[in-house]
Amino acid sequence: MPVKNATRRDPRIHVAYLTTSSEGWSMMEQGQVKESMMFFHLKQYLRRSFDVGSKTGNLEIREFERHFELPNYDQMVMKVRAETNRDTEDYIATYKRALFSVTAKGKPDIDA
Repeated sequence: MPVKNATRRDPRIHVAYLTTSSEGWSMMEQGQVKESMMFFHLKQYLRRSFDVGSKTGNLEIREFERHFELPNYDQMVMKVRAETNRDTEDYIATYKRALFSVTAKGKPDIDA
């Protein structure tokens, strides 16, 4: 959901979204859009911990950031950084657009 429109002084477009679990807790990520990139940051005052089924206790999320980039029309890159009470991890996922068309027989045909 947009929370602030861009202005001449501040050309960023701010966005936020809320995720809620079936257990009743919720988290809000807040971010901004700038050119072909979106930056999201988990609001720090909403610290959460999760039982991950290990003997070492709960996993506490201290910071969580996601960056989405569209380097070209057919590709999207997502970078994730998570800081927990155990460690800091970084991940990168690359997505490629898959275009579908329907053949004369009505079956999907994948065009890349």
